[in-house]
Amino acid sequence: MDNLEDVKRQLQEEFVALTGIGWSVHGATFKSPSAIENEDRMVIHAATIRGQSWVLLAVCDGHSGSATSNYVAQRLPKYLRSALKDVIENKLQGCVDHEHLVANADVISKMLQAEIKNLDDDIGFVVRKLFNDVNELTDAEALRLIDEHEEIIERAFQGTSVALALINVDQYLIWSAVLGNSTVALSTRSDEIGVRQAETLCERHTLDVPEERDRVTAAHPSEEVIDDQQRLLGLLPLVSRAIGDFHLKYGNAYLYRLFSLLPHTALDGTTLRDHYHKVDTPPYVSNEASVRFMDYGILWERWPILMLYTNGVDQLIDGSRVHNPGIHSGADPASVVSFLLGLSDKVKPVVEGILGHGVERKWNELGSNLNRATEVLGNLLGGTDVERLQAVVTRSPQVGRYQGKHMLALDDTTIILCDLTVLQQELERILA
Repeated sequence: MDNLEDVKRQLQEEFVALTGIGWSVHGATFKSPSAIENEDRMVIHAATIRGQSWVLLAVCDGHSGSATSNYVAQRLPKYLRSALKDVIENKLQGCVDHEHLVANADVISKMLQAEIKNLDDDIGFVVRKLFNDVNELTDAEALRLIDEHEEIIERAFQGTSVALALINVDQYLIWSAVLGNSTVALSTRSDEIGVRQAETLCERHTLDVPEERDRVTAAHPSEEVIDDQQRLLGLLPLVSRAIGDFHLKYGNAYLYRLFSLLPHTALDGTTLRDHYHKVDTPPYVSNEASVRFMDYGILWERWPILMLYTNGVDQLIDGSRVHNPGIHSGADPASVVSFLLGLSDKVKPVVEGILGHGVERKWNELGSNLNRATEVLGNLLGGTDVERLQAVVTRSPQVGRYQGKHMLALDDTTIILCDLTVLQQELERILA
């Protein structure tokens, strides 16, 4: 068996790491060992509007493929930058001082919701335009059109969660938005020395959240839309809001005549056509994001760090599908990630107890570029436990104590960390 340093080095080679805005933003993504490709995407984008610095951060957690998440990651900065300029010029009359932005924070919040919806609607509109007579399509005609417009159809059929943060660095303001099961949270130093605390900024949209489950069932009162494994119509697991997934947003003719011909099977191994009759009262998947505004200036002395991450982080911390089959840690993922950002002697035993393995303050100290997101990700994946890390690195679940016991069920996992204090310093230096 390789030693810890060798396994760490191998695992770091699997990470895709990014930095942005100087060294204030760190990102890292890791592909599931069982996946053909990484379906997650990261966005780090900065713009100057009316002399002020705005930063957009986002994680896109794709499912059924990467076409939708890739498209959203590429288009989202353009959509939001254009809409933000329009809001500032026309609705705020060019006023971007702190008082005016705070007083009109809901205008920007509504813009974020609208632009996420517009991006999703545009994906679907192109499909409707191409297939306005979908009921008349033969399989042969549909296959020909799929061959000609494969990318357009794939990004409509596939889907992605989105978690984003729009930051006005000059005025210490954040608008966060979530669509689906990714997370935006804020980590700050607490009053207790050696402890960082966390606050989740937006609600997530999963079918294991009672309020979201009630919303979905109330929208379809005459149907059994959620099965006993918390899947929508037996087709889409957990997530109830997303960009894409138009087989559950449009009528069943689109599922039967078009999307069912894509190379994809249902979760239970059946074909998509076996489920088309269930699509009775679409849409089943919403594109309405949750948005929250906050003035983080009052937290400035607490060294705030913004955290964005995909559902893979939740699964690693929960542990029941990864290292401890059937056993849920019950821990709050945002708190665990926050603890890892300030891994003092006080919280280190707590984190190790939750994760079930040792962790290190400088997990990737061997690397030349110390990326805090890779440090957090490395500690979540196995920390100092060689066997756990080896099981991930070798892309085989049957290693060491895992032999014959369970299969690793890791999702793609992506983390973006933004040190808001350093972000301001970096932008001041860059713009000087």
